[in-house]
Amino acid sequence: MFRSFLAALTSFAAVATSASADNHPFPFHIAGLSPVWVQVTDNAKDGCWTNIGEVKTYAVDQLSLLGVETVDNAKANSVYRIIVNGSRRVDGCYGTITFQVNDWVSWHDNRAFVILHTASWSVAGYDKFNDDALNFTKEYTNEFFGILPKE
Repeated sequence: MFRSFLAALTSFAAVATSASADNHPFPFHIAGLSPVWVQVTDNAKDGCWTNIGEVKTYAVDQLSLLGVETVDNAKANSVYRIIVNGSRRVDGCYGTITFQVNDWVSWHDNRAFVILHTASWSVAGYDKFNDDALNFTKEYTNEFFGILPKE
């Protein structure tokens, strides 16, 4: 049954993508994703990432500028996840900064929480990921949410 559900989701995504407007490569829009919960996951060790709160605030501010409503998790329609993994080696910190947009989808009376979009960057050799986390947050937020239609 699970394979059938995944196959159905894949078919749904293909149909939704082909049905979307030519100017919008994604089958979803800001009104459908809002309100959004910004969730930050710190899996960086050894002091490789220290501006966690600043990155979350920055993401919320960027979304607001794009007209995306943000709320706490209990009231969210979708989740914008920022996940930082990494650890320190002799010559600096190494890891990844990953962004995901998750939402609930329904298909034939089945509901699943799925990743609608994801992007990831590798970072290496820095003392901290702080600047990269801010820069990639701005880049991903504007490139993903910035091109979505309002409705």
